Amino acid sequence: MRIKKLLALASIMFANNVYANASCQEITYGAVDDAAASRFCATLSGADDTDCKAGTQGNVRIVTHDDECIIEVRHEEKDQPIKYVTAEWSIPQNVSEKIPENGEAWISYQLFFPEKSDAGKGGKLPGVAGGSTPSGGKDDLDGMTARLMWRSDENDQDAVLAGYVYPSRKAGQTWGDYYYSEYIIPRDQWITVTVGASAGTPLQEDGWLKVYVDGKVIIAQMDIPFKQGDKHDWSANVAMFNNFYGGGSDWGPERGSVIKFKNVISGTTRESVGL
Repeated sequence: MRIKKLLALASIMFANNVYANASCQEITYGAVDDAAASRFCATLSGADDTDCKAGTQGNVRIVTHDDECIIEVRHEEKDQPIKYVTAEWSIPQNVSEKIPENGEAWISYQLFFPEKSDAGKGGKLPGVAGGSTPSGGKDDLDGMTARLMWRSDENDQDAVLAGYVYPSRKAGQTWGDYYYSEYIIPRDQWITVTVGASAGTPLQEDGWLKVYVDGKVIIAQMDIPFKQGDKHDWSANVAMFNNFYGGGSDWGPERGSVIKFKNVISGTTRESVGL
């Protein structure tokens, strides 16, 4: 993968166990090579190339508007295969202390759905993770992911926010579990989304997921059995920036859509991400 204009590393604030992007340089839509993908990840996370993974399919651009760094993800109509944007980075921990196995991971970001965007059947939004970070139907009990999704009735196009969690609590199910809210994403309006989770204790149903929009809780699921596998020496300590349609390959939009993000922050407490 190649890119027309490589993204320079943004200046990063690192304080109080927080990563936050403080500035950015504009990039254009185009193919992305591995080095540029790493730089994109570092723009989000502040992590160096050894501590982040990223992938795009040329469907991201970064623009500056009113001195703010805006991440725009373009989804073409009926993309086949569906194009994706992913990035993962470790949330900074207090290295002088052992990371608690029931520690917390948090991510906050502002989200914008344009009025004419097509919700389709739904898609992925950023969240947090830990351990082996299972996704994509991966049958792996030695890790967790707690991302968000929007789900939609294709007839009314209302985009309802839901938590989407691996591993499933249903024996033998390789896909994740949904935890629905009643919140419908507004169009043509910036909202602040905050996601926090803890893996809890091994083989117990005390992991949790909390989701807030504009400071108000919309999901508080406190009985999730995240640690179901044989390995228990991990915690929720990874931020996951995901944006793509799916579900399956038939979830792509019927018309082109651009979903926007800004002010991405990750940390180890709700206070560290501004909640």
